[in-house]
Amino acid sequence: MPVAGLNPLKVINEVKQLCSELHVVVGEDNLSLEAKRNATLLFHAFLRATLASKRVLAEYRLTEDAFEYLIGEIKTRFYEVRVHNVACLLRLMSSGHTRGSHGRPAHACEGC
Repeated sequence: MPVAGLNPLKVINEVKQLCSELHVVVGEDNLSLEAKRNATLLFHAFLRATLASKRVLAEYRLTEDAFEYLIGEIKTRFYEVRVHNVACLLRLMSSGHTRGSHGRPAHACEGC
């Protein structure tokens, strides 16, 4: 039995908006748009499957507040990981070393 207070249309619209906000590739030219679609296709499919309105209401039984919190956490974690990866890339580029002594990529950042 679904939790009262959370409208299925709200779930659908919020997930759709979430998918439109999470970008890996920045830019509006044709190449950037295609790269953006390719980079996020599987992640968006995962989000839509996991946050399908029927699952959110009947299986997870989320309230409206819990659902909004979940959407906020997904955004926060997505951008935290993105910022961390960019920082690792910048450190690697600034070190001047792109290859280690064995021909493998060198890591200039812990956890990369």
